[in-house]
Amino acid sequence: MARFVLSAEAQDDIDDVVLYSRELFGEDAGYRYETLLLTALRDIAADPMRPGSHEVTKGGPGTRAYHIRYSRLRVPGGRIREPRHIIFYRSLTPGLIGISRILHERMDPTRHAPGRFAGHQR
Repeated sequence: MARFVLSAEAQDDIDDVVLYSRELFGEDAGYRYETLLLTALRDIAADPMRPGSHEVTKGGPGTRAYHIRYSRLRVPGGRIREPRHIIFYRSLTPGLIGISRILHERMDPTRHAPGRFAGHQR
């Protein structure tokens, strides 16, 4: 399985999403959403071309998007009914996937610059 590296923006996105989920829906729901995000990231690392992913033409060469709803059935401990986030990523080198942003499905990805990859490898 490939590894993934988070841009600083993607790490901030995760932190913000989890904090918001915990504040709005409670500690347990926030934990389940965080687990779903991590499951989706691992799914992408295992198969960057996985069903549900698609190429994003305005994200730069090789940029793909994956809605986390496609990973929700793989999360133990209670399903998230309506996940709302999309992971933007690309292959950096063989075996290494760069996660540039994690945005709410209503956000316009062209208005949010892709992240730079420095550290945060998993």
